Amino acid sequence: MSVTITIPAERLARWHRRWAERITPRLLAQAAGGALNGLLIRHLARVSETRHATAARLGATPTGFWEDAEKAVRLRLGQGDAEVSVTHPGIARAVRDVTIRPRLARALAIPLSALSYGLRPREAEQELGRRIFRPKGTRLLVAARKGRKGQDKAWDILYALSGAVFQKRDPTLLPDAKTIDDTLARAALNALDAEARAAAQ
Repeated sequence: MSVTITIPAERLARWHRRWAERITPRLLAQAAGGALNGLLIRHLARVSETRHATAARLGATPTGFWEDAEKAVRLRLGQGDAEVSVTHPGIARAVRDVTIRPRLARALAIPLSALSYGLRPREAEQELGRRIFRPKGTRLLVAARKGRKGQDKAWDILYALSGAVFQKRDPTLLPDAKTIDDTLARAALNALDAEARAAAQ
């Protein structure tokens, strides 16, 4: 004895039409864009927790440089596509070597002290309440310590001056290609599954 249940072609065609009407490029763009946006924010949050080597070496408080990158992730949705961008000064190093050169000054001021870390020389001068100057024959910016009368004054060495700084490419600043592909595929499949279930009801 057997029982046969036939699924009529017209029913399948109806489900297919309903499913096809719901699965649009915009739906997939929303799913994939949202997933990629979240992935980048989580990744940069992990980056911001670990990139404090210079601050630690100088005994300074971290500036939150990479936390700003995490907050700079933006999603733009079109009708059938999506873009996720990160607008941040350090993010170019994820894809290429970077050479930083001064724009408005003759040299870059590289912090060498916890007193100057995260501050431009003018900001450090205001913060310290001391004049910052370059001793003759050096590539340094310093601030004199206040000494007692008759004593030699000592200097706090605050910055090294440089014409350019080279930074090597660091692909770990962004998720790797496989992680991105897996995230996009999972988001698309989840969206398809949710819409197929809704279309079948």
